[in-house]
Amino acid sequence: MKMRNFVFFSLLILSIFIFNSCVNLNYLEDEDESNTFMEPSDISPINSYIPDLIKLAEREYDEDVLVVGYENLSDLENFTDKLDQEIEVKSLIPEIRVALLSLEGQNVENVLKDLDSEKKIEGIRYIEPNYTDREIQVIKNDPNVIIEETGSNALNQVEEGYPDYREFQYALDKDKIDAEAAWATATGAGVIVGLLDTGTDGTHPDLVNQLKEGYDPYWNKKIDPSENSDTDGHGTHTAGIIAAKDDGQGVVGLAPDAKIMPIRIFNPNYVGDYAVAAGIVWAVENGADILSNSWGGGGYSNILKDAFDYALTHNVVVVASSGNFTTDQHWFYPSGFPGVIAVAASDDKDNIAYFSSRGDYVSVSAPGVDIISTIPVESLDEYEGIDGNPYIRWSGTSMSAPYVSALAALIKEKCPDANVYQIRKMIEVGAEDIEQDGYDTAAGYGRISSDSLDLDPTNYTAGALRVEAISERSCDYLPGVNITLENQETGKRYYGKTNDEGYELFAYIEPGNYEIIIGGPEYLYDSAPNYRMEEELSYSGIVEVEQVEYESIELLPEATVTTYIQKFETTQFRANLKADLPFEGTLTISLLDYYETPIKTFELPSNEEISIDLLQHIIESGHYYLAYEYVGAIAEEEFGISGEIQINSESIPVAIPINQEGRGFIDEYGGSGIPWTIF
Repeated sequence: MKMRNFVFFSLLILSIFIFNSCVNLNYLEDEDESNTFMEPSDISPINSYIPDLIKLAEREYDEDVLVVGYENLSDLENFTDKLDQEIEVKSLIPEIRVALLSLEGQNVENVLKDLDSEKKIEGIRYIEPNYTDREIQVIKNDPNVIIEETGSNALNQVEEGYPDYREFQYALDKDKIDAEAAWATATGAGVIVGLLDTGTDGTHPDLVNQLKEGYDPYWNKKIDPSENSDTDGHGTHTAGIIAAKDDGQGVVGLAPDAKIMPIRIFNPNYVGDYAVAAGIVWAVENGADILSNSWGGGGYSNILKDAFDYALTHNVVVVASSGNFTTDQHWFYPSGFPGVIAVAASDDKDNIAYFSSRGDYVSVSAPGVDIISTIPVESLDEYEGIDGNPYIRWSGTSMSAPYVSALAALIKEKCPDANVYQIRKMIEVGAEDIEQDGYDTAAGYGRISSDSLDLDPTNYTAGALRVEAISERSCDYLPGVNITLENQETGKRYYGKTNDEGYELFAYIEPGNYEIIIGGPEYLYDSAPNYRMEEELSYSGIVEVEQVEYESIELLPEATVTTYIQKFETTQFRANLKADLPFEGTLTISLLDYYETPIKTFELPSNEEISIDLLQHIIESGHYYLAYEYVGAIAEEEFGISGEIQINSESIPVAIPINQEGRGFIDEYGGSGIPWTIF
């Protein structure tokens, strides 16, 4: 799993430079107080244990590179100047203003330690590891699926070429998608589907001349459409579902005249978010109309969000598998990004597959159980195939997403001027309602159907909303804030998270009234400024999402999109403390700003308890410390400070042993020096 063994210092630095601010964060100087109360060297931490609570979520990532989103190249140059001279820019994706830094023998953790401890780095939008923990969403050997025998005497009597397996493609039948009705209107001619997958076998008879030139972003090289670029078989299977030729042999794709543009992002393992983003941009720049994604994972990524936003704002439809995790969930990417068509899996009886992930992000469902399609010709040494031929039955949302991509290709051919929102709405409105009546989290709006081709795209106009999260006491933008929009008419939900500039853009969503639920910042999110769940805040309200002309939506919209601003304000910060045993010396409690400058000092008398309203002494948002200083004799029986810190109506117990004169911190980890975050 992900390397998340950051020492506290590196986490502290990370939180500081990503906690974007418009004014000096946390710098309070009280003219009436001494600035010499505590120097860093005076602190004697009680123990060096670093609690799991302040670590990043368990993820896998590359140790020797760092992903950096920047505003301008000059900002990137200034940032690299702050780092070790051996660190260099390995590559750029200028279209989305992202760089990959090579750490030259160092690692992510060490580089973060070396960063200057300032509030932010000017012109840097985000910094994150290059995550490598996403997976293809296929079930190759599923004991829960009963496979109908395909071989028959009639099939085995075919003298040349491969047998015609069309009769076993139930997804194309009249009572399912109804491919024949669809083909009377469109076959996908002139449409390019960018297939982000394991590569595709261009030598397979069903796929010969069905591919366009592709791209391998990891090796930065083009893929010859006449060759086999598949490292697994998965990408050839999904390609056949979309665009296998209609020649009476083998299988036929739902969009048989569309072309596949293979973008190899598994080689055979996931190549990392940066390479995937590069592949997305390449596909957009080289003519892809649709991006089909039969893969995913649970972690948020700023660079993937930027890349898919780039595709959507360039009118490229994005389709993604909902996942094979059965349970109802909300955070699965890329299908969870706003604007993406998230696809669940159904079976031949229009039941949602047991493995298909549920969630409010699901848009529609499509057949994904026991799907027969192509595999690389050379893979027959690994797979038995069907009748000894390069075809196989697999299940998964990996199989359902390509059907939706193919339907999008048919719509794109018929309605070339339709935008990505209109195509998504046509797919949703034309779907056959299954499972529960109306929209539900298992099937979305229903199982896709050729009826979508009968709809008029001009009936659908997109809405958009920009949500910003800022602190009340300053103008600090807050990353890692979770946002839920629930359409009050349909119940459909959209999920987002503020980026490191403190906003989230919900583009291509239905206009109308939404309940908005905002919570955070999520303390486990890499860039969140807070270290405790108790420091998180939540709000709700009603917001109207207005229609937006499609052409006016840009990657980073400002004036053209309605903006909802949520101000975060800590409601309580109180210390209830007492000394455990009588003592003879002097014990004082101090509130310090981030620079450990005293703001207010209180005496804690022996045998007494004090209750201090700390919030009234804080003016600006930021990080603050509680500290003690003890002067006097130490009795044979050790004493200490105990009590609780109340923050936002939550109580956090503290217990600090004192076994010598001196100074130390007060927190729930025995005095480890973890600051308290005030919004």
